[in-house]
Amino acid sequence: MTTHPGRAPATTGLAGFRGTSVALRASIPGAVLAIATGVLTIAAAELSGADAGGNAALQVMGFDPDRATLIVALTVAALAAGAAAIVTGRRTLPVAMAFVALGDVFGPAFVAETSAALAVHGPAGFRPGGWAATLVTLVAVGLATGWAAATLAREIRRWLLAAWRLAVGALTGPGSRRPSRRQVVRAVAPIAAVALVVASLPTFGDMINYTPDVAMTGGGFAAAPPLVGGDAGSGAGAGAGTSGAGSGSTSASAAGPAASAPPAAVTANSVSSVRPWAAHPPSGQGRIAEFTLPAPWSGTRITRTPVWLYLPPGYDSGSQRYPVVYTVPWDLSHWSPGIHVQALLDQAITQGAIPPSIVAFVDLAGGPFPNSECADSYDGREHADTYVSKTVVDYVDSHYRTIASADARTIAGFSQGGFCAANLLLRHPTVFHQAIAFAGYFVAGLVSGETVNAWEPWGHVASIVAANSPMVTATRLAPGVRRQLFVVIAAQPNVGVFGQQATAFANVLQREGYPADFLWNQYGHAWKGVRLEFVPALQAVAAREVLTGALQ
Repeated sequence: MTTHPGRAPATTGLAGFRGTSVALRASIPGAVLAIATGVLTIAAAELSGADAGGNAALQVMGFDPDRATLIVALTVAALAAGAAAIVTGRRTLPVAMAFVALGDVFGPAFVAETSAALAVHGPAGFRPGGWAATLVTLVAVGLATGWAAATLAREIRRWLLAAWRLAVGALTGPGSRRPSRRQVVRAVAPIAAVALVVASLPTFGDMINYTPDVAMTGGGFAAAPPLVGGDAGSGAGAGAGTSGAGSGSTSASAAGPAASAPPAAVTANSVSSVRPWAAHPPSGQGRIAEFTLPAPWSGTRITRTPVWLYLPPGYDSGSQRYPVVYTVPWDLSHWSPGIHVQALLDQAITQGAIPPSIVAFVDLAGGPFPNSECADSYDGREHADTYVSKTVVDYVDSHYRTIASADARTIAGFSQGGFCAANLLLRHPTVFHQAIAFAGYFVAGLVSGETVNAWEPWGHVASIVAANSPMVTATRLAPGVRRQLFVVIAAQPNVGVFGQQATAFANVLQREGYPADFLWNQYGHAWKGVRLEFVPALQAVAAREVLTGALQ
């Protein structure tokens, strides 16, 4: 056997085979550990609801469900690869776990998209080259994501191992060999940095998805000025933090040239100043109930969709019936961090600021359109309008102690939900008599940089758009019907698309004789504005329900 200086002799024959076998057996525990770590990371993302919450947040930002799923899949892939690399110090298997995560989270969507493309024939039909390019791109992106995450994780592992060796040496080595201050800092700093990042991620996510101050409050509210109107005549509105009418930008938008906003005041003689619930408010806390119903759409993997109900303090110990506020289209996971809704309602009810009420959170994510617009879509694939106004209302009335009257029903929402609230009120004036629109828009299919998917459920069909645009339908109802309805608008007047839309719609309501309350504020299109105006809006609705006799 020939040898060379400085080089170990080559192994051949049976000895070489045995050496390879030993190395292979030694690698098996590491491979198992890498796979187990990656799988556990993927499972944790799914079981904790982090992937679903991230997907929902991305859809609120304007991403369609499949794009949101792709972004979430790449995030989970990076986490799986990083965790496997930290635990094992390897790179190849962690990168493979990134592909497992990508396939697990985005695979069903890719298969569904492929099936849909194969079903289209003709010049606009399936393109094999494009499909192959898409698959290659997913592989390349998955490889880059896994490699980057594993490389960074291996560096983190190196620092963590150095810290571990230093700690073990300090505990087991001779007493004279105590680590220096520099060594201690080098050991502790990476551990502290990793812990800080992990601890900060949930708050950072909420700051990005909702408002930067989302963690600074616990759901409390500032006392709003008393409602003046109705029995007491006209005067100041219910809103806190109102800004002067017509403040803000005067630039043109999809609503047309900016106009002066009506005064921030509740319409005279449209509410009562009597608060019968305030004398004996309940104590304790409300609770959340949940049920599911068949999804109001076809063509997606989601066949059932949840509805959450806030049941007020005292619900489980009495026989009282309650007014209901239906919020659309965001689920409870948005309203909870967005405005700390359960704590906010508990405080407002137990302090007598608002009457005990049931609040329903209707989830409309997961259908064939990125934004549902709470619509019965032009192509028949989605019937969210019918679902909310008929299916959900009937179920809640038949299974919970509600005041089953339009006078005691309110439809509410933020952003897209503000459009939904106004549209459903005007389309179903025998189902809902109150609506609350937080920073909404009031033209169906509004095309703007801030409402990028709003047109899709309407398909640019002029007759459907006209029948679902509150700016238009508000002018078509009979005067007697108009007087039965009550609209609360909370927005920053004339600022951006949502402000100018709110100002334009407020002027339509005032001109057409609708009872209304305008809560002008300075917070724009933000959950902070919803949080600060939520209780004043419910106060205005309750004052209206006293006037109509729904609350006594």
